[in-house]
Amino acid sequence: MDDFFDKLKEGVKKGASSVKKGASAVADKGEQFVEITKIRSARAKLNEELEKSFADLGRELYEMVQNDNIVSETLKSRCAVIGHIKEQIADSIAEENEVASSQKKKEE
Repeated sequence: MDDFFDKLKEGVKKGASSVKKGASAVADKGEQFVEITKIRSARAKLNEELEKSFADLGRELYEMVQNDNIVSETLKSRCAVIGHIKEQIADSIAEENEVASSQKKKEE
């Protein structure tokens, strides 16, 4: 009879261990999901800024052409802003990929 209870106790311990591992995996996935969602949200804002910057550049250029007064420094400045936003978007994509790959490594 003791043998039966020992086996039962051992089985319960193994089951509890499996549940703990599963819960830990779910928590890790949840953290990854939150992290990636934050990154994507920030990138969406950067994309909105990029679109606004392109619109501003176009508007500025149009007004310069209409007034026959094209000022390259103003255009260069607007293009620099666009370049900076594009770099931030690229960094955001790299960060998201890093978070996703670190989770895959944990799973292996």
